[in-house]
Amino acid sequence: MPKAATKKAVEKLPKYYHQWKADKKFPELQNALGNYTVEKELCTSYKDQIDRKIHRSYFLMKGIYLINKEVCDLQNDHFTEEQDEAFCRAECTYGDGAYTLSENYEIPAEVLNAAQIQLCIEVAELKLKLDASLKEKDVLWDKYRALSDKYEQKFDELKRKEDNNNG
Repeated sequence: MPKAATKKAVEKLPKYYHQWKADKKFPELQNALGNYTVEKELCTSYKDQIDRKIHRSYFLMKGIYLINKEVCDLQNDHFTEEQDEAFCRAECTYGDGAYTLSENYEIPAEVLNAAQIQLCIEVAELKLKLDASLKEKDVLWDKYRALSDKYEQKFDELKRKEDNNNG
C-alpha cells in the first residue's frame, strides 16, 4: 500500500516580487498600505478645501473692490442735482445726496471684509493640518516601504530555495 503524501502543496512563486501581490497576501502590509492611502486622501482633501476657500476669497475681494469703487465714485464725482436726485430715488434715501448715499455701502463692505478674513483664517488652519498630514503621509510611506522590503527579501529567499530545488 503506497504511503500517503505528507507534504503539503508548495506555492509556485511568480518570477518577480510585484507579481506575488504581497500587499494582498499579508495583512500587516495591507494595513500599512491602507493607512498610507487614507492619509494621502486626507492630504488631497485639505488641498482641495484650501483651493476652494482661496477661490472664494478671490471673488469676495472682487466684490469688495466693486463696492469701494462705487463709494469712491459717489464721493468724488460731481453730480448734477438731477443725477444726485436720481441716485437718491434709486436707493430710497430721498434728498440725502450721493455722498451720504455712499455710506450705505460701508456695512456690505465690512461684511465682505469679515468673510474674507474668516476664509483666510480657515486657509491658515487648513495649511497647518495639511503640513502635518503631509509629514504623517511620508512616515506612513516609509513604514510601508520598510515592510514591503522585508517581504521582498523573504520572497527572494523563497525564490532562491525554489530555484535550487528545481535546478
